[in-house]
Amino acid sequence: RTSPLLQKPRYSGQTKRHPVRTHNTLLPGGRRSGLVHDLPGTGSKTSAYGVSGTTKTACFRAASQPIAEKRSVARSSDPPAHRVRCASHPPCVALLMRLDRFLSNLPRFNRKSVRLALASGRVQVDGQITTDPHYDVREFSCVVLDAEILQPGKAARYFMLHKPQGCVSATTDAQHATVLDLLDEPDKHELHIAGRLDFNTTGLMLITNDGQWSRRLTQPQTKMPKVYYVETEQLIDERYALTFAEGLFFSFENIITQPAQLTVLGPRSARLSIIEGRYHQVKRMFGHFDNKVLQLHRESIGALILDPALPPGGYRSLQAAEVALF
Repeated sequence: RTSPLLQKPRYSGQTKRHPVRTHNTLLPGGRRSGLVHDLPGTGSKTSAYGVSGTTKTACFRAASQPIAEKRSVARSSDPPAHRVRCASHPPCVALLMRLDRFLSNLPRFNRKSVRLALASGRVQVDGQITTDPHYDVREFSCVVLDAEILQPGKAARYFMLHKPQGCVSATTDAQHATVLDLLDEPDKHELHIAGRLDFNTTGLMLITNDGQWSRRLTQPQTKMPKVYYVETEQLIDERYALTFAEGLFFSFENIITQPAQLTVLGPRSARLSIIEGRYHQVKRMFGHFDNKVLQLHRESIGALILDPALPPGGYRSLQAAEVALF
């Protein structure tokens, strides 16, 4: 008799299926979480947690080119000297589910009983009688049926943090202190960062457990303006504002930056507003003029401004009106 391992498939249309590889998942911008990408001229190396290395450089010129030079950029196949490991996105913690599907997933309900319960007004979501089967239920929603709590829900938490220098924008890190270490809150493992900052960049940082809210802040489609205070090593002249408004070509991403607004405050200080969050974007923009950024501080995200009463390392909960800004 033929061994079962050597027998042909029972049906002619049956094909052998191989397991799908789930690692090296594709990230926004075509990046893969498990791959190492090259980025010349930044003078630093970034790990999976975004920790900057110790390689020194005077500027970021090699990582950017003006629009006029885009056509003449030589496509070289030689690997650059510095490599950057793409950090993975924070996990999606806020899932939506239709109310009828939420109820149907419970063992004691079928589709007919769910329709009857909704039509008779026996279901409440967050204290309100809900008859719409398409109503979105979140992890923060309190669902009640006939005075029986099916899902107690949990409170959505939103924090504003004044990030200091020498702190990693990550939830955990084996070598450095993280921004979550600055929070004295329970269940910190449920929190994530809505928009990271570099290791030595200071300023406004938002932390939450609401993934849907944080995605509205960080997804490129919203074009959320972020304002930075910048101090540089050399003088800032009128060329900077014109060049930033036109956009710069970043050869690594093969993109042209969105128009940015620059306001010169002093000979070596300025305020920059951008709607993107490319890797070391501000440093690379000033590096186009061979001008090293000495200090970088984020002042605001959209209409939300960093509370001036917060010292570096301090934080507070966001008010309802501040949460509603996004």
